[in-house]
Amino acid sequence: MTLAYSYVRFSSKTQATGASLQRQLEASELFCLKHGLTLSDVSFRDLGVSAFKEKIRASLEDMLTAIENGTIPKGSYILIEALDRLSRKGISHTQDILKSILRQGVSVAFVGEDARTLSGMVLTEASLDDLTSVIMVSLAADLAHKESLRKAKLVQDAKARTREKAKQGIPIARRLPFWLQYQDGTYIFNDKVSVIREIVSLRQQGQGPRRIATYLNLSEIDAPAGRGWSHTTVSHILTAPYLCGDYQTYRTIDDKLVPDTLVKDYFPAVVCRDEWLLLKADQKYSSKGKVAKDNPFAGVLKCKCGGGLVYSLKKMRGESKESYYEYHHCSNSKLGLCDQKGYIRDLIPLLKRVMNKLEIKTIKNDRSSIIQASMDETNDKIRHLNRLLLELASPPLSVLQSILELEAKVETAKSELHQVMHANIGLSSSDVDRLASISDAAEYNMHIKRLVERIAVSHSSKQNYSVRIKKRDGHTQSFIVLNGEIKLMSDSEKLKNWLQEHGQSN
Repeated sequence: MTLAYSYVRFSSKTQATGASLQRQLEASELFCLKHGLTLSDVSFRDLGVSAFKEKIRASLEDMLTAIENGTIPKGSYILIEALDRLSRKGISHTQDILKSILRQGVSVAFVGEDARTLSGMVLTEASLDDLTSVIMVSLAADLAHKESLRKAKLVQDAKARTREKAKQGIPIARRLPFWLQYQDGTYIFNDKVSVIREIVSLRQQGQGPRRIATYLNLSEIDAPAGRGWSHTTVSHILTAPYLCGDYQTYRTIDDKLVPDTLVKDYFPAVVCRDEWLLLKADQKYSSKGKVAKDNPFAGVLKCKCGGGLVYSLKKMRGESKESYYEYHHCSNSKLGLCDQKGYIRDLIPLLKRVMNKLEIKTIKNDRSSIIQASMDETNDKIRHLNRLLLELASPPLSVLQSILELEAKVETAKSELHQVMHANIGLSSSDVDRLASISDAAEYNMHIKRLVERIAVSHSSKQNYSVRIKKRDGHTQSFIVLNGEIKLMSDSEKLKNWLQEHGQSN
């Protein structure tokens, strides 16, 4: 009994639901029937993987390994619809793969019906020295490679035209966010816009992506992909620039998507840009800690050692009714990593009183202008070197290296500028005032994370402790609690201003 093993490949995952897979399998079955071979239950499939791009094809690697170690025995057949299923990278690469198979005594049969695919041709180890076989395989490999180059260029050109139209603000028929549609040459909201607005509203109320996804599923609201809502889908929606009407274009470089141009105000906006930046910031802050149902300070409350302060509820002794009190303790103390072993009772009510006294100011950060000036200077150098490249017949490697280093410097500066510009986005005294009106723990938690990066607590007894608040405006505020009362508060910004005034007076 001679065994045959099928190898199936197609480039697009969408082809898995079409005729490509079925056609290739049926061709293998028909070939076995005609030639008295037994089709093995073991097959090798690379579904949705290109034979042209530089990608690892796991099943091809597994098949070659099985041939090399004898799992696929000598005398067996590998059945392939066409040569381009094996490789589209040109003559040399195709021959290398065929040699690795044929030299092990395993034959390769092309089972497709198209004559251009070497239809019906069987290659054996002897074919490696057969001029006719070598020429036919080389021609087929060359045609497959050139066809892939042609298709790749068509795709790249089409994407380039799409990018250019987007940069000019021209709407085109394309895949859109689920709340938008293309109609009469423009983008408009469809009947799903109420869903995205509800998602935004829930997030602004402090609901996290998981709770929002659960709510949408329980409400039987259809998800964009039709498979139900997930927290990753909600997170992606809330952080995508589509939400504020912007469109991020991309280029493909070495099979990787690289951001190109951000086209502002390209789509109808669900929220303004400042609101969207807040949503992104909220998402970033909330990822640092899970929001406990009744804990408005989850994710920001820390012990002086850096460990998290764990929130707990404990039933009161001797109470006839279900009465509880809340307390916090250091997570590291349970591991013997911190000497703060006691419990802090009723910390949340006191912290809320302190939060009402926070002073947050939106700071015009002079650092941003410094970074921008440095970026402009670096970009001028890059433009100069690029002009130099055009003028030199044989540009030295050092010039190319300098350009790469300068471009990396610009990217670093862009990242730093983004952090500086948006670190204090939306921070103002009105945000502090709003805290007093929020009763829901999740919503309070979302807003406190906008204002505060960390709250560190150090206690000497149940009623006496110190608290240090690191605010997102770059300053800190500290206070001491004695017997449950705030006795002393200090502010690094006020101290800085006093020192500046004192220095000037001298």
